[in-house]
Amino acid sequence: RADPRVVVMEGVNARHLEALPEPLDGVVMDVSFISSTLILPNLPRLIRPGGRALVLVKPQFELEPGSHAGVVRDEAQRRRALERVKAAAREAGFRVLGEAESPLPGREGNREFWLYLERPPAGVS
Repeated sequence: RADPRVVVMEGVNARHLEALPEPLDGVVMDVSFISSTLILPNLPRLIRPGGRALVLVKPQFELEPGSHAGVVRDEAQRRRALERVKAAAREAGFRVLGEAESPLPGREGNREFWLYLERPPAGVS
């Protein structure tokens, strides 16, 4: 936060973010009470070609309402949530560079994932 290159955007509805003063080199995304799939389509216009995004995937917000009781305990559902976000990232034009299970559980005990994405450099798809 002390580095002038860091832009903290807490409290901003990223679905409606149109532009920034300059394209970003990287983004860390941690959203709650909304699916990451609703934000991902907007990210490419904010990130420079070759830029990266680190996205925290919270399965409880990626699955259909009523398909779980708050904490997603079923491994197949957790994987389905992750695959849904990966598909949305690819559809938005990102390459999935990696994924990892977060070593820290969410507040209610949900096991979350990190996705490492790249907006491909110009001329690369």
